[in-house]
Amino acid sequence: MTETAEAIVQFWRDAGPKAWFDKSDLFDAALRVRFEASHHAAARGELAAWEDSAEGALALLLLLDQFPRNMFRNSPHAFAADPLARGIATRVIARGFDRAVPPDLRSFFYLPFEHSENAADQARSIALCEG
Repeated sequence: MTETAEAIVQFWRDAGPKAWFDKSDLFDAALRVRFEASHHAAARGELAAWEDSAEGALALLLLLDQFPRNMFRNSPHAFAADPLARGIATRVIARGFDRAVPPDLRSFFYLPFEHSENAADQARSIALCEG
């Protein structure tokens, strides 16, 4: 069963920065149990319509860029959806969706570029964060 975009964003907001950026086996497991099916649905393109709203786009980016880093820690699958996330980020930033979310969540539109091995992508992440 897939979660709604609203539920994904609310879960992430409720978890807060400490959970976002600290390593926790318990948090990783909670993400895997609740959101693994949604992650796979997003990776298969089944949630592509979510790109039509800022909240939906944020939920997709969380599912494809942030959640896998926790759910599949120490596995190549943690990074498998990175190209999908960068493509979505490129499209939704062009639509201004990054500016339509609260500042504390805006960086999740930019992290797919920071996570890239490409120097131009990383430079773009810096420019977006500074903007």
